[in-house]
Amino acid sequence: MKIRLALLLAASMAFATPAVAGYDDGQAAFERGDFSAARREWEPLAKAGDARALYSLGMLEFKGLDGPRNYARAADLFQISAGNGNVRAQLMLGLLYAEGQGVPKDAVRGARLVTQAANKGNADALYALAVFYDEGRGVTQDPARAAELFRQSADQGSAAAQFGLGALYVYGRGVPQDYAAAAKLFQSAADSGQPEAQVSLARLYLAGLGVPRDPARAAQLLERAAAQGDAEAAEDLAKLLLAGNGVKRDPDRAALLLAQAAESGRPSAVAALEEMGIKDAGPPKQQPQASAPPLAQPPSQKLPPPQAQAAPSSPLAEKAPPLADKTPPQAEKAAPPSDKTTAPETRADVAEPMRSSAPPIPVPIPTPAAKPQQAQATRSPAPATQAAAPGKAPTELNPAKAKAADAAALATLQKAAESGNAEAQFELGVAYMEGAGVPASAETAMSWFRKAAEKDLAKAQLSLAAGYLEGRGVPKDHKQAAIWLRKAADQGYAPAQYNLAQMYRRGDGVPADPAAAARWYEEAAKQGIAAAQYSLGLMRYQGQGVEKNLPEAMRWFRAAADSGDAQAAFNLGVIYAKGEQVKANLLDAYVMFDRAARRGFAPAVKARDDLIGTLNEDEINIVKAYAELFAHAERGDPKAQLELANAYEPGGAFNFDYSQAAVWYRRAAARGEPTAMFKLGELYSKGDGLVRDDREAYFWLTLAADRKVPKAAETREKIGERLNDTQRGDTETRAKKWKPEI
Repeated sequence: MKIRLALLLAASMAFATPAVAGYDDGQAAFERGDFSAARREWEPLAKAGDARALYSLGMLEFKGLDGPRNYARAADLFQISAGNGNVRAQLMLGLLYAEGQGVPKDAVRGARLVTQAANKGNADALYALAVFYDEGRGVTQDPARAAELFRQSADQGSAAAQFGLGALYVYGRGVPQDYAAAAKLFQSAADSGQPEAQVSLARLYLAGLGVPRDPARAAQLLERAAAQGDAEAAEDLAKLLLAGNGVKRDPDRAALLLAQAAESGRPSAVAALEEMGIKDAGPPKQQPQASAPPLAQPPSQKLPPPQAQAAPSSPLAEKAPPLADKTPPQAEKAAPPSDKTTAPETRADVAEPMRSSAPPIPVPIPTPAAKPQQAQATRSPAPATQAAAPGKAPTELNPAKAKAADAAALATLQKAAESGNAEAQFELGVAYMEGAGVPASAETAMSWFRKAAEKDLAKAQLSLAAGYLEGRGVPKDHKQAAIWLRKAADQGYAPAQYNLAQMYRRGDGVPADPAAAARWYEEAAKQGIAAAQYSLGLMRYQGQGVEKNLPEAMRWFRAAADSGDAQAAFNLGVIYAKGEQVKANLLDAYVMFDRAARRGFAPAVKARDDLIGTLNEDEINIVKAYAELFAHAERGDPKAQLELANAYEPGGAFNFDYSQAAVWYRRAAARGEPTAMFKLGELYSKGDGLVRDDREAYFWLTLAADRKVPKAAETREKIGERLNDTQRGDTETRAKKWKPEI
């Protein structure tokens, strides 16, 4: 790499000469498909330093138009062209760094280069930077900034940016949710011929979101997108043709469109063909107008799909219980839930709190016998092995040694702590806190925690904060507690982030600041802290400290429910029962109430039983069957997990949700279910329900192909074309080493 950089520096100096004539001849050759002739015209110009010629040669290498793809050579050429002032080369170089194509992957550097191009007003660069901010690639995730950048690009006529901004309006990300605004933007992009926008606008017309419900107009848009080869459009149009919805019923043409979609690798189209039997296409089991399909997603957006507006009120809608916003100490003693906009009370499912008369903040004062679920909930990385002393082999330190009444082990720990080993200082603090092999002394424990905390050991900072909160071993001082929590939170330590959010929410040791609370809840929620996910969902639902956003609230409630939070599952049941900005779905509502009830949340038992009273016998059998399916899936049955994932696909029993389908496909795939591997690979390849990741797609499709899943090998090869040799080789090696979870 040093040699390549040296050559680039030399080349950039040698090429710093004015451009010469002849570029247009190369462009003409390029446009007629004679790439070798184009190269011959551009190479002399590139040697003279012509930035356009350098960029164009780079694109030949990037696309493999005159020989094999060569990302490394493309990067070299873009680097020189960018240095000579070509904005598009600067953009392409940034994208290569972001993707790790031809250069080491460096999202921060990629974002910096794209920003420089965007600052010069380039529409494509503005669009790319918007995607970076929306996804948090190389920059801090900021949907509002993404929306502004999409807008700037869209104002220059970028159809991709119009579509991207429209998607943000659909989901209320960075802008208020506004289906009408989304429809206008999709229309502009659709008029430019963008098939994704045509499909998305069609789905708005099917759902009647932001535009009058108009299946005929939807069918026209889908026709335009399908004519461009868009597989989703072909499949959606086929459903309309089968139903006679907006178009004359035509099963034969529907079969042809489904075959087109199936050939593009859409398993739902394959399933539809199998169900039709091709020759004798009966009426579809579900009418498309009953639940409009989701919006098509741009590869760069990765946003969860929206749902159609609520259907007419269900029998339960008027009787649905309010959202739970409090956590009772014990479920069997739960007070009636309240829908008042109060802060959620302290949760005790993250770590053991210290006991006091005041509501405790759950901070983990460590104990030698730390609960296994505590470590799982925080998802913090295992501490690195520390050196016991200079020149000696590393010593593995853990709470078990502090717990054991073994004088030799304790002496080793003491020596390492006195030599300045932060991990040992922390473990020795644990020993003194619990009296494990030493006399119990909170003061001595806090002294050791402080030593480790001053060396920036996050868990020690958290434990010191707990001491200040409780006045245990140190004077009670909530301001000091907040200071130490902030130090640990700034290092990304999830339990500290959650507890700091609690303090900001209550104004305890810091000024009350709901916005700051929401920010810290989100940081902890992203790391899997269920209590933070629940609290953030509630703040999103109530609009406290953050913009009110029901889709985001549901996303976080669902994440918490999937982590075992009963109240989050209950709240989802309430939302589905009421049909709040989602299609009222009593099956979804019942299953969520049942999940919460099985976890001991008393209000959910009553809500579930009340719902049963509104259903007929057939409906009762259906909802109970799916509740059992969910229970089996949560217990780890891969077949149940696969079936549950399928139920979240378009046309499934539940309200359509690719993100939930992805959750259950992932769980089933992790346990070795071959079809789930294939489905998960497909979702990764398209960015449906999760962030698009070609390497992950290739990985899961490789596993599926090894297990002879139909179409897996073919789909994998298509994805493999997006990867370089190193990426494919590394991923295949990873697949060979993979073993299913037990």
